[in-house]
Amino acid sequence: MTTLGKLVVVVVVAAVVVVVVTVMGKAIVV
Repeated sequence: MTTLGKLVVVVVVAAVVVVVVTVMGKAIVV
């Protein structure tokens, strides 16, 4: 896998984590 490919994977995973944490955070607050 190329370095760019790894970077894309890291960015995608990070984005998913942020979304999940945000949704869970909102659910807990609500």
